[in-house]
Amino acid sequence: MKGTQRIVFTGGEGVGKTSALLYLGLTGATIVRETASDYIRIQRALGNIFPYEDRDFEERILEFQLLREAAVVADGRVFLDRGWVDCVAYGKLYNWDINPSLVTKAERIKYDKVFFFHSAKDYGVGLMDEPEIRKSVEIGAAVRKAYEELGYSIIDVMPGVLTARVDFILNSLN
Repeated sequence: MKGTQRIVFTGGEGVGKTSALLYLGLTGATIVRETASDYIRIQRALGNIFPYEDRDFEERILEFQLLREAAVVADGRVFLDRGWVDCVAYGKLYNWDINPSLVTKAERIKYDKVFFFHSAKDYGVGLMDEPEIRKSVEIGAAVRKAYEELGYSIIDVMPGVLTARVDFILNSLN
């Protein structure tokens, strides 16, 4: 993806990453959807109801993430709903096996900007119940730490109306 600016949306679950990504897609932006959600959907359609219980789950996600990122040929901006760093963070968090050579391959991919989405619940509002909130916060902390350990500067996206969040992201890129 030469001449392409890779922009990652990361954070916990249910914090608005996908909504922002899909909104940008509707405006004509090039997007890469979250691999894990699509993989789970396909596996369930094939009869594997709990694919995330497979030991190689996150390795499969990382493989598909790398394929998706390699398939993008657009010049300009590409918005990604999670990046390979998220896959590695999830693998560590849930003790899923990931082939070290696959991680080495992934480490060659660099992102230009990383936007971390905060949950509205962090600020007293939200639709998730307490167990979901705790899980989201734990995941958010793990992925944020993974990006920071790799030297990425993180831009925080605070809770708010979808259009305001997207405007903030686009203004941060200009």
